[in-house]
Formats: sequence, C-alpha cells, structure tokens
Amino acid sequence: MPFEKFLEKRFSFLKDIPFSDFHVLDPRNFPRSDAQLVTYGDVQVMNMVTHFESVLSEEEVTNIPRQWPALKARLKYRQRQHPKEVISDLLTENHPDVKDVLVYIMVTLSPSSAAVERGFPLMNLIKTSRKSQMTNETLGSLMRVSHITTTVAEFDPEPAIQKWKTSA
Repeated sequence: MPFEKFLEKRFSFLKDIPFSDFHVLDPRNFPRSDAQLVTYGDVQVMNMVTHFESVLSEEEVTNIPRQWPALKARLKYRQRQHPKEVISDLLTENHPDVKDVLVYIMVTLSPSSAAVERGFPLMNLIKTSRKSQMTNETLGSLMRVSHITTTVAEFDPEPAIQKWKTSA
C-alpha cells in the first residue's frame, strides 16, 4: 500500500463528526462577513459538546455554547495570526467569558490519537500468540474492561440501566 493511501486510511476518522467539526475553531476558516459569522460553527460546536459530554461537567456543557459567540468575536479579529499564537494569547490573557469553550474544546479535547496509541501495549498483553484466534469484538471488550478505573464498590449501574432502557 502506498504511503499516502496508508495515511489516508490511518487518519480517516478525522473526516467523521465530531473530529471533522474542529475546523471551525481555526480563525483562518472564519467567514469574512459578520452576517455569516453570527451562526458560523454553532452546529459543529454543539456536535463536539454532545460527543464529549461524558467528560464535561454540566456547567461546561451549558457554558461552551454560550461562550462560543464571544470566542468567535475574539478570533475574527485575529485571522491573520497563526492559530497557535491566537490560542496562546487568549489563554494567557485569561478571558472568563470564553474560558470553558477555549480550554475544554480547543485545547483539552483536540483531536489526537495519543490515547489510542497508549492502548497498543495493553492490547499486546491481552492478545498474545496463544490467543491469536480472538475476535476483534472480544479484544475490544477486553480493552474497554481493562481501562475501567472504577472499582466494583464505586460503580453506579443506574446510568447504564437507564441508557439500556431507553435504547431501542
């Protein structure tokens, strides 16, 4: 397989929501007109919030969409700067009106495969040569179980039960 095809296949997940939505956070992609800027990125930010809701507090889930218009306004006037400089400046200036959307969406939850890459050594411990007939579904289940940090005594089954009850 040519290298370009390998890279395209390897990072194809970046074309899926919510990862494809991160492009709205780059000030270079902002529309030129203020009329278009009003609604620009609203759907994409909500997609990200919905996707990452399990790792955000209720306050952050509420604040991020509310803070997005203020962040858009700040980013609009810095379109000519490199995004890294813009984010660095905003973080050091400590703007409370954009803190949650800036920190939790733009910085903390940036699309990265680092967490997945850290799982490979664990996968190698689970799927040994003696277990080479293991299916991907079984391996995936064992990987999820091995990443659980909650003890049995701390586990609250109620959210899982409610999700199961509401699923079709």
